[in-house]
Amino acid sequence: MKAKGSHTCGLITMACSKMSTDDIEMLFERTPVDALNVASRRILSDKLKNNGKLVELGDGSRRHVCDDYTGIAELENFHPEEIRDISDSPDPVESLVSEMAGKDCTVGHLKRDLINMGRRSVVRMSHANWVNDCVVYEDKFENTRSSVNIYSRHIPDIDIDDEIDFDEVNLGHTKVYDAFLSFAQGDFPIAKRIIQKVEKNKNFSLFVPGRDDLPGGAKHVLSAYVIEKRCRRVIIVLTREFRSSPECDFQVRFANALDPGAIQMKIIPVICERNVEVPRFLNFIKSCDITKNEWQSLYKALSHRNTQCLERITYPCPAKLTVETKCCRELGDSFEDRRQPEGQSSATNVDQSYEIFV
Repeated sequence: MKAKGSHTCGLITMACSKMSTDDIEMLFERTPVDALNVASRRILSDKLKNNGKLVELGDGSRRHVCDDYTGIAELENFHPEEIRDISDSPDPVESLVSEMAGKDCTVGHLKRDLINMGRRSVVRMSHANWVNDCVVYEDKFENTRSSVNIYSRHIPDIDIDDEIDFDEVNLGHTKVYDAFLSFAQGDFPIAKRIIQKVEKNKNFSLFVPGRDDLPGGAKHVLSAYVIEKRCRRVIIVLTREFRSSPECDFQVRFANALDPGAIQMKIIPVICERNVEVPRFLNFIKSCDITKNEWQSLYKALSHRNTQCLERITYPCPAKLTVETKCCRELGDSFEDRRQPEGQSSATNVDQSYEIFV
């Protein structure tokens, strides 16, 4: 086993030594940034994690950025809230690499950004590691693709029930999510921040349209199936963009139809912009306002498991009814004509607190 591993490393080293400069640049351009291994990421962390100095970019745009990880995030068009979340993570550079991979950034993007910020020394120090990491990634990718082609020939043709989906095939059961994330396409940066907070920091599972979509079928039909059968809650990302999205309108109205009285707490409205108008039929549902940093309210709503819990609440008798009862007493207790249990007057019964269930 050891000899086989040594042989593989030798082949990779030989492949790296035979590559031209153009081949290496093309390799960087097609390799995702998360292919970088531990040593490459450690170099980036050591050189970029400290507070950098303000520098002018070398592309002639006359823009200025900090020459640390925040500068790379700005050059890759990260939203300010995303950069703040990255800065709050235990290892900002590691978090940045993960987020860049989610934006389909390559090693080539990272190299250009560092050169643009004047950090050529980091590129020179990392170059050999990057080449090796990219070659290893491509070699692994090719082996995986070959294995799939080989084993796919031995998979027999079988009839699959229409109700079976990929989760049932891969996991042996249907996956249930904590919440369906309903957001407009233009609000993807906000949605990504919610995913970061809810999934990565608090370990809740979210169904994210565009990331977890089931194959086949009409989009609205699939959304309805997922919301009703696979998700306990629906997080509504309330923005101005959301109000103008027909797809989001369908999702929120369908979820409201499943739980019109909000008994099961199916819908969790999340206000993501200041002064945004809440749909009228959601006004009676308690919302979470993340513009006021109400993240704990969102976590608490997602953690609530007993969806059929009814709280018994006692309300005092309304003032108007109390006044009317007093007038009736002064007129000689006109309620005595009604049938009442022995020893109990109607006025006394009406004056007591009444109970309802919510």
